[in-house]
Amino acid sequence: MLTTGKELRKGNFDIIKNSLKDFESELKKRDSLNAYIGVNIVLEELKYPMEKLNKYFSDEIELENEEVYIYKFFVEKQFDELIEMSKEIDKDYLKNV
Repeated sequence: MLTTGKELRKGNFDIIKNSLKDFESELKKRDSLNAYIGVNIVLEELKYPMEKLNKYFSDEIELENEEVYIYKFFVEKQFDELIEMSKEIDKDYLKNV
């Protein structure tokens, strides 16, 4: 069975979605979710585009290719920002453990 471009992108989206959930869960375990204002801002900014992409990949809504690209681009940039923040968070956490 051939996989469509949308199915491949959905797979990548699911990886990002699950990584975000894992990231938030780990911060909650560390009781640090509310300690990092920048992280909370980025997580809040990600809610809308993630919801739109989730609905698109679940075939609940239709989006133009350009809309998908814009949401994807924004999510990728914010995700990269979270990766950088998480490196600093881990450094801080390891100092205090």
